[in-house]
Amino acid sequence: MDSNYFFGLPLKHNFVEYVYLNGLFLPHEIKGVRSLWKDQETVKATLSGDEKYNDELRKSSVMSIGSESEYKWVYDRLASASIQTNNERYWFDLLGFHENLQLTRYSTGDFFDWHLDFGAGQSSMRKLSITVQLSDPDEYEGGDL
Repeated sequence: MDSNYFFGLPLKHNFVEYVYLNGLFLPHEIKGVRSLWKDQETVKATLSGDEKYNDELRKSSVMSIGSESEYKWVYDRLASASIQTNNERYWFDLLGFHENLQLTRYSTGDFFDWHLDFGAGQSSMRKLSITVQLSDPDEYEGGDL
């Protein structure tokens, strides 16, 4: 495969497979995002496009965060970082968030095995994926991306 292309698209001179942004959220903002978690609104995580729960690839609890005004600042912060990163590294034609943001909680023994963030249906629209670490790395083992 030609190393000047990624998924058939020409690479920019500063292309990387991932970007790590430190300090995207301040400590009090992280606490605010974590406080959005509501046990009564969580479900067992399914794989994108799957109708029912299957814990062979993924075992965790998730909660959707809508784009209502109370969460707008979270969407705005992530959108800003995505646009800047995309403009510097990827040049994708981004149209916005096609899915609600998702909070995920991993309890002891939970996991999300190696996977690609695209698939059929709504997932086929994905161009960039964002993962934001909200826990102190000293609080758990694992979590490698």
